[in-house]
Order: sequence, then C-alpha cells, then structure tokens
Amino acid sequence: MMTKWALKETTVSPRINIHKPPHDRSQRSEKALQSSLHTIQLYILSNFTTISQTQELVPYTTVTRDIYAPIGQVWGILGGFGAEKAWYPGCIKLSLEGFGIGSIRRFSYEYPEGPQKGQRYEFLEEMTEVDASNYLMIFRVRRPDYPDIVAFGTTALEYLSPNKTRFI
Repeated sequence: MMTKWALKETTVSPRINIHKPPHDRSQRSEKALQSSLHTIQLYILSNFTTISQTQELVPYTTVTRDIYAPIGQVWGILGGFGAEKAWYPGCIKLSLEGFGIGSIRRFSYEYPEGPQKGQRYEFLEEMTEVDASNYLMIFRVRRPDYPDIVAFGTTALEYLSPNKTRFI
C-alpha cells in the first residue's frame, strides 16, 4: 500500500464543487504538493468570487494487486464500466445509464465480510475520464447518504510481463 495525497473538497458560491483528481500516480514531494495546491487556489480565486471553505490536502491509500494474466484479458473484464457485477465482491445489483464519459453506474452493495457484513448501501459512479490505450478509468463517486462528498476512484492497470498485470 502507498499513501498519496488528494485535494479536499472546496465549495464555491453557488454550490459548485471543484476537485482536481490526482492524474500523476507517482508520489510527489511536499513542496510540489504545496505548489499544486497554491496554483489551484489561485485558479479558484480568479474564477469565482466567494469561497466558503479552504481547500486542504487529505491522504488516501492505494492498494495494488498483481494478477497473473495478460493485461488485455484483465482490461477486458475490468474495463467494462457497468459490468462490475461479474467480478465486484458485494455487488448485489448494478445498472448503467448512458455510455462513455458522463455515463453513470448505480451500485447496490452489501458488505460480504468483516464487521459490517450484511450492511447495504447504494452509490453512483460517473465516468469522468477513460484512456483505454493506457488502461485507465477515472470516475466520480456519489453517495446519497453523503451528498457533499467529492471523491474520485481510479481503475488502472500496469503491464508487468506478458502474463502478469498490476491492478492499481
């Protein structure tokens, strides 16, 4: 596991949420993070008049798994936005509205194990970016029980060898 940094939600008037998802998967120095934060804050200040909350960095964790299969076969399964019921543990119902960028998948999820086993909740994910040639998808996560959350998920694959792929 590797700890990275993302930007916390900034709410600007009138209720526009701005978030810059991390596109660089390598770790950055603290100085580079502060510089990026300052640049984004200046952008917000120059384009909007009122900021109701100061933006701050929050840590997040990336879990990687190595899969012993060719990257094309793995992408054929994981790259199907809206087809996660076939492989996503705990997915009890899934629907998809639209296709490509802007499409929204709706999950009904039940914890399959652990202390929350059996608990259910629903969430939506909107595809915001896809780069199939680089095996990358980015999507915004929306939870009705947390309406102000700004969160992004990333599905990315890395070629390791002809029969080994890293899921990031």
